[in-house]
Amino acid sequence: MNRNTQVLELEKDITPRVERLRGQHIHSTPHVSVERCLSLTNSFKKTEGEPKEIRRAKALADILEDLSIDIGPDELIVGGITTKPRGVHLFPEISLEWLKEELDTLATRECDPVTISEEDKEIIRKEIIPYWEGKTVMDIFNRMIPEGQVKDFITTRHVSSRQQFLSIQQTSWFTPKEFLSLGIKGLKMKAEHKIEELDLTKAEDVDKLLFLEAVQISCDAATAFIKRYA
Repeated sequence: MNRNTQVLELEKDITPRVERLRGQHIHSTPHVSVERCLSLTNSFKKTEGEPKEIRRAKALADILEDLSIDIGPDELIVGGITTKPRGVHLFPEISLEWLKEELDTLATRECDPVTISEEDKEIIRKEIIPYWEGKTVMDIFNRMIPEGQVKDFITTRHVSSRQQFLSIQQTSWFTPKEFLSLGIKGLKMKAEHKIEELDLTKAEDVDKLLFLEAVQISCDAATAFIKRYA
């Protein structure tokens, strides 16, 4: 049985509900949401001066508290990236250059066009870009590159800002095994037990404490987000 035959066989078993969901996805235009990046930025403004581990965990908590919840009439498994069937978020903490270059051409660019409202463009220009300028992962990466041929190659834009952004972002998406095996409650309990074992007279254990506290904040944030859907 070839692939086309397999697809046809599967399509015969699709229920009207699933067909409606599929049609909604196929016929929707990809849309940019600024909810995440705005919440992230506001959170980081509030936590200036705090340890980076705690700031990131609190940012996650703020994002999950602020994101709009949407459950469609045909959905049995709920949860989506945005309230749009094909919505996308922005990650200004990773890179800004490509966004500054393409903000006005997102809807018309040849590769992966996405719509974005003029109102949201203004939010990006006035609130997102000014805050993250010089603070992104890409900015830190560029400052760490030693002077020489590699830096010249990158800064003369032989490597585009979009390529840099994607290469960094691809390394940041993963699902920890412990999250799947222990669950949120189990992961938080493990962090609590690890904290009890720390010797805070040791510098390395102080660093561990910050990470473990961030784990606890993140677990509470995930639990609260699940309850919002419930």
